[in-house]
Amino acid sequence: MGMKIRLRFLVFILMLLSMISLVLTLAVVFRPVEIFSPNGFTRNVASTNQDASTQTRVSYSLEDVFRPTRFIISHENKGKMTSDSTIIASVNEVLVGKFKDISKKEILSQEVYEQLVLRDSFGQLLFDTPVTFGVMTRYFNDVPEEYKQETFSRILYRHDDSKNVYFINDYTKQVFQAKTDQDIQSELSNYYDDTKFHLVESYILKNKQIFIEVNDLALEKQTYLMEQIPMSFYITQLFANPSELRNRSDGQSIIYNDNLSQLKMDRSTNVISYYQNRVDDEQLTTTVHLQQSFAQMKKLGGWKLGMSFSDFDSERKIVEYMRYVGTYPILSNAKEGLSQFIITATGIEKMRVSSLIAETPIPSKNESVDLMSGKELMDQILGKGIALDTLEDIRLGYAWQLSRESNQVVEFVPNWFIKIDHKWKTLEEISLPTLDQGGDSDGF
Repeated sequence: MGMKIRLRFLVFILMLLSMISLVLTLAVVFRPVEIFSPNGFTRNVASTNQDASTQTRVSYSLEDVFRPTRFIISHENKGKMTSDSTIIASVNEVLVGKFKDISKKEILSQEVYEQLVLRDSFGQLLFDTPVTFGVMTRYFNDVPEEYKQETFSRILYRHDDSKNVYFINDYTKQVFQAKTDQDIQSELSNYYDDTKFHLVESYILKNKQIFIEVNDLALEKQTYLMEQIPMSFYITQLFANPSELRNRSDGQSIIYNDNLSQLKMDRSTNVISYYQNRVDDEQLTTTVHLQQSFAQMKKLGGWKLGMSFSDFDSERKIVEYMRYVGTYPILSNAKEGLSQFIITATGIEKMRVSSLIAETPIPSKNESVDLMSGKELMDQILGKGIALDTLEDIRLGYAWQLSRESNQVVEFVPNWFIKIDHKWKTLEEISLPTLDQGGDSDGF
């Protein structure tokens, strides 16, 4: 009797295994795109394991993304700068509702611009790129309609003028002035922390005056568990009827499309790109471009460690956002930190975002990284024969680097980055020949 029971049990197990094998075989034959990736890196990245319909995306406000990212103050007759995210957030908050009576002033000559920025200023707030008054209305009790499309990239307080504040577009040298009833200078001085502000020197680059930390720096390498947003999330967010999608795969990409749109993931970079054929002649203002692209970035971006508006191409209407890891941006040349959108009145026309995200820190893997001083960096740049008027910006940032121990762990390694020809590069990369990686230089 016992033998018969065991035989029946074995027969049952064999039948069950045969059915499972059949199901997997059919899956491989008919839906290979969704089951396997030939890229081992993609296959091993941890998924967020959340249902696409309930998956919570970022909760940024406009204030979190359209914001200054560096704060410079004159302390004991020396320029000191911080990028500390906590201090910047506090200063950003304290300026809400502080200004009134905006007026448009003259376009500065280069000499007057340098005098104002270098010698006359008590404090400055620097933005990553010019932003419109229409997006930054929170700073003012009222922004007249004629100023809402005007832009600025620097807020400046003068030593000798406590009742006015100056808004400067570094690229056009246009100045705007607003009044304040508050003692902003004393208020800003309260945020000075000797451990978080660094002595800086100033340099004139292609379009603007920049400030660079003078002394040697030790910044921490940040380590995080890396996860990947599933394609199903983007499908449900971007397509009204996912059941009508067609999909195909090749060695490089996974592609979903209907009659109007295409969603693609590059297997090697895990970058998501989206295109929808939209016929829309309505002209959007710069402010509307920024506001609507922000809404889409918030909905689809998935990055929770910090984000900043970083560029707007007014000709091609490309809005860019840069991922941050707390205090510093991700600037590595592979553009893991870059998100791009082209928006029309009816929605997204083009999008490029990374599906890789980092949310869970691994503090035990962090370590201090010693960087050369800004002065040594500038000496090396000049020693290589690089003209400063060809450089667009220089700043500290992070490189996105996979851990040698696990491809599910990402390390954010601090380094100096130099922006030239619209691309961020390390000093070493500037000396290397440019490789043609295909595609547009803007990332699309």
